[in-house]
Amino acid sequence: FKPQYAQIYKASLRIFSQSARVEVQLQGKGVRPILAIEPDNGVIQFGAIVAPLHRADAEHPADMVEQTMKILNNSGFTLEYELRSVAQQDKNHTGVQPFTVTPATGAVAANGSQNVTVAFQPHQPCSLFREKMLVHVADQPEP
Repeated sequence: FKPQYAQIYKASLRIFSQSARVEVQLQGKGVRPILAIEPDNGVIQFGAIVAPLHRADAEHPADMVEQTMKILNNSGFTLEYELRSVAQQDKNHTGVQPFTVTPATGAVAANGSQNVTVAFQPHQPCSLFREKMLVHVADQPEP
């Protein structure tokens, strides 16, 4: 059963043989995942944070700020998610992104929520750092 739409499906399965005839009623319900995030507008503002005067390194790391976002599952079944970056800021010289999310993958219980920590650690002075992420749910069309 692989429904294409969120609706109730009904069908009859008829089985015939030389000596018998059986009819079985089939019914299934197509459902859609209902995920939401907090903050509602999908934007996390970190404000100004001190960036290193020179390139950040292990000896002189940049400051880090963390905030929490919440993934809400408003459906009646557990949903697995993956946070995917679709527009990233430039990496620093060690290959680290200024934004990291933990956990980037997981499962949200039915009618439950999952906290996700978003960390921002600038590696150089810049007027604006931004990154766009999508919450991907398996077996759902890409936005």
